[in-house]
Amino acid sequence: MGDEAIGCLDDDSSAWSAILGRYADLVHSLLRRAGLSDTAAQDAFQEVAILLWKSLPKLREADRLASWVGTTTRRVA
Repeated sequence: MGDEAIGCLDDDSSAWSAILGRYADLVHSLLRRAGLSDTAAQDAFQEVAILLWKSLPKLREADRLASWVGTTTRRVA
């Protein structure tokens, strides 16, 4: 697992901010592409973030995190 994910598990808020920052554009673009309004996209972003937080302990391969985020975002949308 990547250092940032491990930091999140250790309650490192800067690691969490780094992960959200890294994938924010991806999530927002997928949500907008799915046709969500700004308000709905904001709500969906929060849902993706919550799912990511809950799933971090189970995610073992940091190089697959972008794929996980993309797939989860499409499901939420």
